[in-house]
Amino acid sequence: MMSQNPAKKAKKTKTIAENLPAGFFDDVKKDAQVRNVPLVNKDEEDWKQFQKDIAVEEKESAVLIEEDAEEATINRIMEEMNDQKELESRVEQLRKKRETIKQNKASTNMDTSKNNNDSDSDDSDSDWEDGNWRDKSLK
Repeated sequence: MMSQNPAKKAKKTKTIAENLPAGFFDDVKKDAQVRNVPLVNKDEEDWKQFQKDIAVEEKESAVLIEEDAEEATINRIMEEMNDQKELESRVEQLRKKRETIKQNKASTNMDTSKNNNDSDSDDSDSDWEDGNWRDKSLK
């Protein structure tokens, strides 16, 4: 009676293995082999999950960086436009100031030319404007 059918023996071993609780053997590999379940390495699974999580976070981070870059570019362009408007208004103010100065100078020159014709004073500034101040006494 010692010789049993190999099929019955395999079946009996299989039912015993099925009845064993997970972690019955100290060796994880042996435990998985006896219970006919795939060996799951917890560290590898954690590592794979970590890599997936990091990939998702990198994509989100890239999107945020791109949005920030676009916003910064728009802000910079707006600032440049405002600066350009300020500079254009400053140029316009200086042009107006130049025109008023030219008009004032022209009217002043007309007034001085009338005064020079009316007075023959030696103290006039026209002597100084006409040439070298050293030559004034020679005139």
